[in-house]
Amino acid sequence: AHSRARARASRARRGAAVGRWIAAGRGVAEGGDGVSQRALRHDSAAMRTPLRSSHSSDGGGSATASEKGSEAAAEDFGQGWTQLTDQGKIYLSKKEKNVFILEGTKAAGFSASAYGGSADQRAAVVSGYFTLTADVKTMPNELCPEQQVYILLDCFGMTDLSSGCDFCGVRLSFDSRELRVEGHRRNAAMQTLYAQPSCALLRSGTYTTVVVAVQGDTFSLSLSGVSIVSNLSMGRSVRSADTSPMVGLAVYGRSRCCLKRFRVAAAVSAGEDPAAQ
Repeated sequence: AHSRARARASRARRGAAVGRWIAAGRGVAEGGDGVSQRALRHDSAAMRTPLRSSHSSDGGGSATASEKGSEAAAEDFGQGWTQLTDQGKIYLSKKEKNVFILEGTKAAGFSASAYGGSADQRAAVVSGYFTLTADVKTMPNELCPEQQVYILLDCFGMTDLSSGCDFCGVRLSFDSRELRVEGHRRNAAMQTLYAQPSCALLRSGTYTTVVVAVQGDTFSLSLSGVSIVSNLSMGRSVRSADTSPMVGLAVYGRSRCCLKRFRVAAAVSAGEDPAAQ
């Protein structure tokens, strides 16, 4: 029992460090030299809110941890990543330096994690005027043959089943090379706000840079420096002041997503190309 407790504590400390170095934008994409194991240990010791994972090798208390993580993320991001769904797992890549992996563990349903970030990043998300930059790719294998990735922009709740989800997100289907912007509400049919089939910028095993500039209820989207759509309405109603949105990452089904960078910043100036950020 003591060994399992130590193992869980060790995973939590390592997971907490993930959010910090991704938040700082340290990685190959930004010319960084990465984070050493010593730096990871230092960051994890300073982290107040560790990553909460519902996946545990000993199988104990997974549902409770996920439910608490989802409630806490909605009220107080903290720093790092918080797993929002019972299914799925999150971990650091052993093959690529400074890469965070979200992996779906069931054939259907969402596996999602919310990103906390710093106080300034949190304030930008709550204001509804921010720019989100993410470098993502899929790495399919026998256990995870699917390639469905979601960038969550305006998330107020995630469950394993789509009927319980409330978010607007960019869906990247790397296998079919299709890009969609979807709006999900609890107990309502999914809405497709934008669709682009045959998107050559989506290639399995290759990182794609997603830049989303959110301006209230509208946003602009670019992939790897190419503008895709501008001033697209999310179709989301104004929420009450006591409800806070989340941003993050999700996969559907048995998909495996590698994340090299996830950065949130205050909104760019009017008329500025978000792809230049």
